[in-house]
Amino acid sequence: MSFSLHRISGHVALDLANTISWRDSPAEIDHLARFEDAMAWCREAGILAPRAARRVADACRAAPALRDRILTDLRRLRGIVYAIGGAIADGTVPPEAPRAALVAMLRNALAGAVLEPAVPEPLRLSFAEAEPRAAVIGPLAWAALDLFRQDLAGRLKQCPPDDCRWLFLDTTKNRSRRWCDMASCGNRAKVHRHRQATLRADGGS
Repeated sequence: MSFSLHRISGHVALDLANTISWRDSPAEIDHLARFEDAMAWCREAGILAPRAARRVADACRAAPALRDRILTDLRRLRGIVYAIGGAIADGTVPPEAPRAALVAMLRNALAGAVLEPAVPEPLRLSFAEAEPRAAVIGPLAWAALDLFRQDLAGRLKQCPPDDCRWLFLDTTKNRSRRWCDMASCGNRAKVHRHRQATLRADGGS
């Protein structure tokens, strides 16, 4: 399965939050429904390099219960990012519970992280050699913190349709982006407006 079409937010942490389509609707789809889906998403998103992905897979084969713990952690972090990001997009203060939960996940993951040389940055926080759960969760939790600690109140937005609600960064110069993706939600909104205009015209004739 390819997740390229679902990575339209402009930031990997928001892409994680967007791995549920049609949230809270009868058509809801969880793109991280299985451990295999989660690992495929992590590889494609660049969270797990090939060597780290093999190490996580080997550890999960040796301890099958680890699969469920990693998937549970990943889904939990997804909910945390969605709660904090949604509040920021709405212009409100993020609730204390997800903020504390993000710090707790970071605290647990950082034990296995190392600072290593990187280009173009002088140093990079790496979780490549951390234990399997931290190798998966650490980069995403750190990315989420890095995103939320910046002044993005005017850039972080949420797609307005009630059956979408995906998060994204509006990087347009005039901050005019309204939809997660014009080809899907934007087009559906245009079709809906056209249909409503047609119905009003027919009713008035």
